[in-house]
This record gives sequence, C-alpha cells and structure tokens, in this order.
Amino acid sequence: MNKKIMMPACILFTAIILSACGKKEEVPVIEKPAFGEDVAGYTGFTHLKDYTLKSGDKETVLYLPIDEKAYVGNTTAIANKDGVECEANLNPLYSDEVKNKSVDERLVYTLERDYRDKASEYSDLSVDKIAGLGDLGYGAGVSYLIFDDPSKSYYGQWVDHMMFELSDGRIINITLKVDSRNENENTEAVIGELEDYLSVDIPYDPGMLKAKIDGYEPDADEAKKNDSTPVEMGDIVMYVPRGFEAGSTYANLANNFISSMAGVDKGDIKVFIPENLFEEKQNEDDIDVIIIFKQDDVGFSGGEMGKYNDGELSTLAQYLTRTMEQVMPGSRLNGKAERKQDIGYGIKLDGTGLSDNGNHKYDGAIYYIIRGNSAYMIVGITPPGSGRLDKLLEAVNYIYDSAELKK
Repeated sequence: MNKKIMMPACILFTAIILSACGKKEEVPVIEKPAFGEDVAGYTGFTHLKDYTLKSGDKETVLYLPIDEKAYVGNTTAIANKDGVECEANLNPLYSDEVKNKSVDERLVYTLERDYRDKASEYSDLSVDKIAGLGDLGYGAGVSYLIFDDPSKSYYGQWVDHMMFELSDGRIINITLKVDSRNENENTEAVIGELEDYLSVDIPYDPGMLKAKIDGYEPDADEAKKNDSTPVEMGDIVMYVPRGFEAGSTYANLANNFISSMAGVDKGDIKVFIPENLFEEKQNEDDIDVIIIFKQDDVGFSGGEMGKYNDGELSTLAQYLTRTMEQVMPGSRLNGKAERKQDIGYGIKLDGTGLSDNGNHKYDGAIYYIIRGNSAYMIVGITPPGSGRLDKLLEAVNYIYDSAELKK
C-alpha cells in the first residue's frame, strides 16, 4: 500500500527558501588584464592594484603598486610600495617642438632635460642608452649616488624611464625609482609584478645600488667637500673645510669686526673657529676666526661688473684696496678681482693690519663674492704674528673656491 508522506507546512516552506537561497550567484571572473586594456577590479596581483586616470572623456586603467596613500589626479598617479616609487603620467604635456616627435625622441628629450646639468649634483651618474620595449615603447635606466652630509656617506638611486604609445594614440609615461635607503626584501617582487603586467624587462637587480656605493671612489676635490661643513646663504652654498667648527661664542667679536658695514643681516652671520680651540686658546685676543655673512647694496653690482674688461676689473680691485686701507689705517692689503663662473664676480683682499671698530688689529683676508646687488663675504682674521696666516688663508680660499649656486 502506498503511503502518502505528509510534510509539515513549516518544513516545506523552509525547503523552498533553502532551495531559493541555495542557488549560487555567478560572479564574473576577471581575467588578468594586459597593459593597455582598461579593465578594473582584477585582484590577482600580490603587489599591484588598479588606478584610474582620465584624459578628456577617456578613462585609462593602470595597475601600479598598492599604496593606501597614493596620489591620484586626473592624469597622474604616484604610488609607493616596498621601496619602489612608481609615477604614471597619461598624455603628458610637451612643447610644440617636442609633442610632434616620436616616442623614442621624446624619451631622449626627457633624459637630456632631467640629467644634462646633474653631474655636479650627482656622483657616478650613469644614463643607459634607450632600448625598445616590445611594440609599444622605449625605456632607459639611470643610476647615481648622492652624498648625505649628516651621515657622511653615499646612498644610491636607480630610475627607470619608460614611455609607451598605445594603439589608440594614448601616451603613458611610467617612471620607477628605487632608493637604496628604502629597499627591502619585497622590492624585487614588486618590480617583478610590474614586469609581468607591462610585459617588459626591467633592468633592476637587488644588489646593484649597494655595489655602486661600495665601488665608488670620489676624487680628491669631492672627498674634501664631503668632509666639509656646508653653509647656505642667500642662493649660494659654501663649504667650510674640516678643522673648523661653528663658534657662536665668538659672535660678538664678529659683530665688532663688521659693525661699520652697512646692509648686513646681523641675524645670519656664521662664525667658525679652529677645532679644539677651547683646549688650546682661552684668550679671545689670540684666536683665529672665519666670518661668513651677506651684505646688501655694496655700492656696485654684478651687472655693472659684467660690463668691465679685465683691465677695469683690476682697477676696481685697486680702488677697493685703497679704500679699505683708508678705512683701516695702518693696513697693507693686496687686491684682486675676477670673474667667478656661474655665480658672478669675486674680489679678494688679504694682508696685515685689518682692524675692527675698536683697537684690535689682525692679519687676514676679506673676500667678496658679488652676485646681483649683494656681496657674500668671507672674512678670516688671526692675531698679528701668530704664524697661522698661511693656514687661515688656505681655509678662506677653499671656502671662496667652493661657492656654488644652490641646487
């Protein structure tokens, strides 16, 4: 006999609900996008995520390092992860002369613009020849060293410039930068995923910056500058050689010496004295002092001096020498004026009998670096007959010769 099985209504209702809820909602699977495909939402990368840039009505999706604090503008994204700084620019602006050039010519222009004048700022600068990146673009690597004054050591940076032109005409510049101070165990993996996504070979090796640092030997001039103390004033920087230290205790002596000079910013006077002074000399009348300061409106300008020939510059130096000897009765000075490359002009006065506004007399030097309407002054003084004048003049000349425009 057939028996009907009666299902309670509540169980039947529950079964219907479970049947409805038990259906798996199909989630579309996003395939790994190729570079140039504007597909957002792919999560298969470990170190990259999607960023959307926009130029006009067209959106461009790029996969760059995961960075919760990334900068994303309309046409620019900058993301940092595990020592890799990645900057992407969509349809970057160029001058009319450059924008009509091919991609490889634009890259050559970019490298020349960014690194042509960097030889004095970077050490061991190396710019690779540009190479093709498949069918879409070109790239070139750059590496260099920078001296860090607080730690008295070098660090390295490697920059990879890549420029692509997609089939629809979009231009995408991607620049990678790795700093040796920020490299870690994941740096290579981040770059590896970028290689995979972009379908290019990126010439990064995890040991290359350390090898560059370890293998670099600065020349004598660079080594001496590295061992010096930088002094920034106005728009120039000078370097005080090793053997001198800041001596603010003697600021009053410096103020006395330059108190008669007009246009001096008394709040920005740098004073240096020989190291270990307090172990050797306790008497303020028996010390060597270097004073660096800026004087405005000195009565002549770099623009005026630019009109002088060599003979007229020599006449100016003689005039200043006589003037200073009148201001400092009993002094005997030698004067010289010269052109100072990239900065302006220089005037060098040195000798004996230099005096402050009191009764103190010194041997030493007063050097001017003329730029615009201002003079950057380097004054070195030592007591008469101290036997240290030659050493002091060597230091003053070094500071004068080291002066350069701020980077």
